[in-house]
Parts: sequence; C-alpha cells; structure tokens
Amino acid sequence: MRENRQATERYLYTARPQQISTRFLYSRSAYFAVALVCTLLSIVTSVLVGALCTRADTQPLLTVCLAGSGIFLNRAAPVLSMAVALDPASVSAAQLRSVLTEALHGKDLGLISLSEIRKQVSQKLGFQLDALDSRRKEFKKIARDVVEALQGQQITDTAILQELLGEAENAEARQQVYLITLARVLDAMLPDGRAYADLNALDRKAIAAAVLDAFDNPVPLVAHAAGRPRAPRGDDQPSSIVTFLAVFRELHADGDVHFHVVVKLVGAYRYKRAKQTLRDRHALPSHFSCSHTLLWSAVRYGYIETLKKPDVDDSPWVWTPTWTGFAKDTQTVDLFEMSQEPFRADSWRKRREDKDKEASKKGAKTKFEKLDLTSLMMSKHLWSKDSITAYAQDHGTVAMKRFVHNNQSKLGTLINDGKQWASARDNAAFEAIDDWSLVCQTAAKPCPHGQEM
Repeated sequence: MRENRQATERYLYTARPQQISTRFLYSRSAYFAVALVCTLLSIVTSVLVGALCTRADTQPLLTVCLAGSGIFLNRAAPVLSMAVALDPASVSAAQLRSVLTEALHGKDLGLISLSEIRKQVSQKLGFQLDALDSRRKEFKKIARDVVEALQGQQITDTAILQELLGEAENAEARQQVYLITLARVLDAMLPDGRAYADLNALDRKAIAAAVLDAFDNPVPLVAHAAGRPRAPRGDDQPSSIVTFLAVFRELHADGDVHFHVVVKLVGAYRYKRAKQTLRDRHALPSHFSCSHTLLWSAVRYGYIETLKKPDVDDSPWVWTPTWTGFAKDTQTVDLFEMSQEPFRADSWRKRREDKDKEASKKGAKTKFEKLDLTSLMMSKHLWSKDSITAYAQDHGTVAMKRFVHNNQSKLGTLINDGKQWASARDNAAFEAIDDWSLVCQTAAKPCPHGQEM
C-alpha cells in the first residue's frame, strides 16, 4: 500500500500539468467524486456478493468479482487517502519549486507579477486561483530562490537599484513620463563640497514637493542667467506642468532608503533643468531613467511585485492637480489599474513572435489564440477571410495555420469581433460625451452642407 501511494504521489507531482489525468487528480472536488464513486461501487459489489453467495453455480463469478474488487480497492486506496490529505497547505516547498520553475518557462521576469505567477502555479496544481494566497510569504521566498538560480545571481536591494542606475541617462531625451530615482549611492558630495540631503530624514511628501518645484520652477542651466519663472496661467490652465506624480519609498536591508518618483507631464519636456534644480536647490542626487517612457511601465516598476523586484512600496504618496495623499486612502487613484499594460496590436503580435522564436530554439510547442488573431488583423490590416487565410498559409506558424484552418467556418464572426475590439476605445470615448458637449463640438465644426444663403 505504501509503495502504491508513493508511486501515485510521484506521478501526481512529476506528470506534466497539462495532462487531463493530472489536472483531474489534483482537484480536491474530483477526489471526493472519486471517493463517492468508489463507495457506490463497494455497495453494489456487496449486494452482488450477497446475492451470489446463495447460489452454488455462481462460485466462479463470485471469485472474479472479489478479485476485481480487491484489485480496484488496492489501486484506488492511494487516491482515496490523498482525497482527504491533499490540499494547498500540504504541497511541499520542493513541489512548489518544481511547478514554479516550469511555469516560468518563457516568461518575462521583469514584467509578470508575483500574484499572476502564483495564480498560474495554483492552476497547474489543480487548485483554485487563490488557493496559494495563504502561503504568499513562503511562495515569495521560493520564487526568489528560483529566479536567483535561473539568473545565477542573488536578488538584493542593491543589485536591483544598481541595475536601474546602470542605465545611461540621455540628456537630450524629451519625454512626457519619467521614472526618477533618488539614492545616496549616486554621488557622495555636491560640486561645491556640500553634502547631499539625508534621504533617511525625508518622507514621501517632502520628495514630492521637491520634484514638483524642480519641474515648475527650474534653475537656469547657465550661471547668472534668469531662470524660467512659472508661466502665467489663466483660470482654465493648470498651475503645474505635472499632471501626475507618485513617490515610492524603498528600504534597504541595512536600513538605508531610496526613492522612486513617477512623473507625468502635460507634454514632452527635457529633464536637464529639473535634474539640476534637484541637485542645486534641494541637494538631492537623481537619476532619470529614459527606458520607462509610458506611465503604466513606470508605475508598475514601483508598485507591482515582480519576480525580478519582489519588494515594493505598498503605500506610495500620490499627487494630482485635484487630489494629494497616500494611494491607499483613496479610490480616485487606482495604481493597480494604472500599472497594467494597455493593449496595442503591434506590441501583442511582436510578443507572440518573440515567444515563437524562443520556443523554436528549444523545440517546444507554441500556441495561437483568438487575441493573437485579433492583433494580427489589426496590425496587418487583414479584414477578410481570404486575406487571413492567405497570410496564415504563406507566413503563419504551425499553430497559426492550425488555428485558422480549424476556425475557417468561424472566421466571419472572428473578423466582426476583431473590428469591434479595434473600435472599442473610440466608441467608448464617444459614449462618454454628454449631450451638451456633443452639441458644442458639432456646432464648432464647419457645416458639411456649406453656407446656405
């Protein structure tokens, strides 16, 4: 019995998760279903045995029934015992590490969040998506160990910070979004010999005020030249060129701190004067990353736990023209929502192509799904059945060819769905316009019929 149970456990935890049998056996509800079936079969067997025992001519059949029942119960016993014992808490760390390693195959470690990968592992184990939430801290430590093994280096606060600061600044960059890092490791002393401000003594609100001042009232780049005063603005104009700002405070293992600041401006600006203002006026060393050019990417870096950056500030300070405070204290600013990558057809198609190339190197299978077809239609302007089929025949991967071939009769519906997906943003924006604003917009446009006499 013990050997059978061990063999079953080895199969359950080493078989490929996508196999139907494994996914079925891992489900606790399925376990109890098996237990119920076994109980019913036992009852039926008992009834049959009782009936057969009264007849002498049924002894051979009785022997077969008893032997079959014995074999069935011997095989089913490990599964039945695990139906009671197996739950998310019983999965060992080694088993979690094994499934997690497989789940990370082909993933962008700097993009996928710990929450997302934890749900994927739960699903691969056959549990509900939130089954491993109770083991969040343990899973985080295991994920750190797995990623360190994959990368061949430890994940430390200093290593993560140095990777970001290792990006060369582009002094000529003109961006609307910047990810600014304020850290003591950038410089020891100011050019005039003064010491930089003690970051440990500053809070998020003070950092936000300094960054706002740096963009709205920058010092001149040339000595003795007049600085750019804040431009006079009317009642209908914003008082700041900053439209969004979030300050993240991160603690090092040695007690030191550094700050990340996400800034979105009203338009594309260079950062040189803001950087100099932070240094000269506020004694703050800064690094402006030019790789995070979109708001979602910069916010995600500071707010979402990822496999490459598992520790983040869950209480950032947020500033907008209409609200200021800690993000956790309002529903107006949803940082989780802001940290999600908006859909772009070209980006989605390129990501799929990169996965296909990576899978080709390893000889692995690839997938092609409905959203992959939608992104292909939008980016390649394929809006007819024949154009899609011809593209798949001439340029598609094996997975694409199979998907298009298997869904030939549904291509009309898929094309209509793709068109609706492509126009959803414009339609939603139009629906959000109130009636009076729509009248005003229409009145401001030239009459399509020309001037009537």
